[in-house]
Amino acid sequence: MFTCNGELCVGCGSCVRACPMGYLQLADGKAAPRERRRCIGCMHCVAACPKKAVHFDELAPGQDYLAVPDDPLEALVKSRRSVRKFSNKLPAREDIAWALDTAEYAPSGKNAHEFRWTVVYGREKTLELTERVLDVCRKTGQAPELPKLYERGTDLICCGAPCMIVGWSPDTALNPVVDPAVALTTIELLLVHRGYATCWGGYLRQISDVDADLRTWLGVPEGCRVRCALMLGCPGAERYPNIPYRPAAQPVWITE
Repeated sequence: MFTCNGELCVGCGSCVRACPMGYLQLADGKAAPRERRRCIGCMHCVAACPKKAVHFDELAPGQDYLAVPDDPLEALVKSRRSVRKFSNKLPAREDIAWALDTAEYAPSGKNAHEFRWTVVYGREKTLELTERVLDVCRKTGQAPELPKLYERGTDLICCGAPCMIVGWSPDTALNPVVDPAVALTTIELLLVHRGYATCWGGYLRQISDVDADLRTWLGVPEGCRVRCALMLGCPGAERYPNIPYRPAAQPVWITE
């Protein structure tokens, strides 16, 4: 359960703006949960709070906020956030091309690399993509919440990002889903390392499955499907200075 330390909270609203579910609000100048809203435990609020005033009751005191690791790669992985607010600045094409080329070194089944990319580049084009997805939703009844939320000012398709990287592959590929997902994960970390903001676009993948015209617009040939998508842009005003808690892995060890 979410609680706020009123002595530490300065009412800056960072946690409210960071919450992807609209679960938080400012009440009497302090952060508080809204009724009839759901917390998904992503802890973006913890990552965003500059005063470390947010706490989840199921965690021990001090467990919410983890120290930044000394190892730079570990720090990069743990500090990556799913950003849903972007500035108007357009990512450099050469940085995107560099990340796509570098991701060719990501693991792929039998080194096949049977996937390709479409880059929807520029705010005008991502807005067109959003409208096309919304048209499909209205026509087919898929994800009916998307048009309703969009009419209220919330875009969950591109989130205002000026760029979308879309991975697709043929149905006959050896690893049609895993290989592009591994490559896009690599691309994301490379671009976050360069200072960009990212968020995975699950709705686009879902809606593209049911509309051939949308796939054609994305340059996806017949016999291929969208496997993954990544919103990309420059960070907005919000910052995420903290590393939130995540539970440790619980592997099954098979040993001698």
